[in-house]
Formats: sequence, structure tokens, C-alpha cells
Amino acid sequence: MNDFRTLMISLWQSACQDTPKRPSARVEDGHFVLTVNGNRGNWAAITQAAGVPANATTTIDGDTMVVRWPSVADQIFGAHGHIAKLLPNYEVRLPQLYMARLVQRAIEMREPAVVEAGTGTGKSYAYAAVCMALNKKVIISTSNKALQMQLVEKDLPFLQRIWPGKKVAVSVGKGNYACRFKCGEDGFAISGNELFDWYQRTATGNTEEIDFAVNYKDVAKLTVDDECTGKHCSLYAECFYYRARVALQNADVVVTNHALLCLDQVAEGHILPPCDVVVVDEAHKLKNRSTRAWQFVNRLRKRYVLMLTATPVQNDLRELYNLVTLLRPGTLGTYRSFRRQFMVRGDKRLPKNTAELSGLLQRLADLGAHTLRVRTDHECGRQE
Repeated sequence: MNDFRTLMISLWQSACQDTPKRPSARVEDGHFVLTVNGNRGNWAAITQAAGVPANATTTIDGDTMVVRWPSVADQIFGAHGHIAKLLPNYEVRLPQLYMARLVQRAIEMREPAVVEAGTGTGKSYAYAAVCMALNKKVIISTSNKALQMQLVEKDLPFLQRIWPGKKVAVSVGKGNYACRFKCGEDGFAISGNELFDWYQRTATGNTEEIDFAVNYKDVAKLTVDDECTGKHCSLYAECFYYRARVALQNADVVVTNHALLCLDQVAEGHILPPCDVVVVDEAHKLKNRSTRAWQFVNRLRKRYVLMLTATPVQNDLRELYNLVTLLRPGTLGTYRSFRRQFMVRGDKRLPKNTAELSGLLQRLADLGAHTLRVRTDHECGRQE
């Protein structure tokens, strides 16, 4: 099986670029075609290794088996494909078409694909369109805000014209969202005309979408902070952040950044929703994000496992509160009420309910990656 798999990967990699190594694997008339002569006892293993989808048609003539299935890449990016119907002067870009074919084959074969393509290839269309066409839920990770906004505001809305039922959502840290409670009714508590106008028209509350110069401190005054009470808030039903969390679960395409993607992997999938495909755009920048994420989590684990009494307990409590709030939003109420459960009044070092606190710390030590919003900017680096 492994030998067949290795062979299939090599054959399809060349076939997708219209340079087939063998006629047994090729792209013909907008279809992937697999031909096997003889070797009948291994036909099942070969088709499995090739990742032949369920919608393929199989023709058997003596000792020859021919399997065909549509190339959605050609249906989308071909001369008479979906995009050509929307753009009158559309011209096929072969590198984009080849990449889209590779993406489709990688998904069908459940194999990773590494693609290097120059500027102007149309990479984002190539991977996003194929995932939509194959009805795969995809998480797209970018290294910077500019590419993220390009996807959300330009590329994906265009593809939604082809697949109007597809839903798109953005996953960013909790602290990037405007807080309804802090902004006040109709935003009366917001200082600054531009910020006020933005608040009135925003549908997401995501401050990363602000497209004008703004003082960071002014934004911090209106975003969600540690005092968030979650489900206990009177404006919970209207909360931008919790609406976004629901949208993530229902979205077909989730756009995030490398820092969150790495933390999600460390946290074993507790941050981002389950998906069928993960696309890492600008993957050459992933290494630094991954290293920082692991360093961040290791520091948290060491700190919470040791919890030396020589350090002020109140500092640990603040971060512990942030951890619990992220894991179970709204369950702890305000930080002040939480602190009173574990601190002896007037003493910043001496905890009460020591056994309970230690047990809670131990359980959360292995989930340290969930302190996502608290230190993402500082420990994992802000998006460029």
C-alpha cells in the first residue's frame, strides 16, 4: 500500500501540470483519469492509494480498468469555467490551474501538499475555490493582516458569487472585539468621531477592520477585557465576540492567523473549530509563530506547576482568571469576586483555599495554551 501511495503521489504531481510521467495517471478533457493494465488483484489497493473519490466512474475492459472523475479545478479555472462566466476578459493562468489541481488531488488523497508559486499566480483563489467546490470546511491561516483582509473583503466574496451558500468567518483574539457594554448604549461612551462612526456601521465589531489611523489606547478602551462576564452580561445576546464564536462553528471558510493556528495545535483543537482542510498561506513564516507558541505554553506550564509562594499570588490569580474565562467564558463573574475566593484580605502573598487552588492550577497547567488573548500579542507576536 505504501509503495502504491508513493507512486501515486509522484504520478499525480506531474499529471496535474500536464507533464504525465506515465499515461496511467493524466488529466484529460477536464477529468482525472487513472488507467491500470493487468494487476487485477491490486486494483482495490491502487484506487485507494490514488484517493479515487466516490463520484468516479469505472470502466473495465478485460484486464484494463479506467477510472475517471471531474477536475473541479478545470471546472473553475478552465477557459469556459465558473470564473470565465463572471469575467468577460478572463484568461487561463496555467500555474493557477495546475496548483488548483494539486490542491484537489491532495484533498482527495488526504496528503499534505507544499506549493511554491510566484506573485500574481492567484494562490488564494486556487485553494479556496477548490475547497468550496468539494464542500470541505477549510481554515485558512495567514501571516499578516493585509492578506487576511484581502481574503475576507475581496477574494472570498467573489467566490461566494459562484457558491452563494458558503459562509465565511474570521477568527481573532477576544481582545480584538468591541465590547457592547463598555461602548454604552448606541456607542455613547466612545470618544472620537471616527471611532464612533465605525462602531455605528460595523457588523462584526472586529477592530482589526478599522481602516483609518487611530490611537491604540482609544481602541483599548472600547474592546473586551478581563472584566468580561460572558453569559452573565446583560448584552450577551448582542455581543460581537460571542456571535463570532457561533459563526466560526457554522462557517465553511474560517480565516485566522499563524499565531492562533499554532496555539490551536498546541491546545489540541480547543481554539479553532474542527475542519476538513487547513491551508497555511505564506507558510515560510509559520516556523517563528510555532516556536513562539511552544515557548509560550512551556513557560505557562512551568509557572503554574511550580507556583512558587515567593511570588505574589495575586499575579498568578489574575492569569488563572484569564485562563478560566477563556476556557469557560462567563463562569467566574468579575475578577474581583473571583479573587475574594482565594485571597486573604490585605495580604498579596497568602492564599486561602490552598488545596482547591492548587488542584485548579494543576488541571489548567496542561491547558496553558488557552491563555490566547492575554498574551498573544506579546508572546506570539502581533500580525505584521
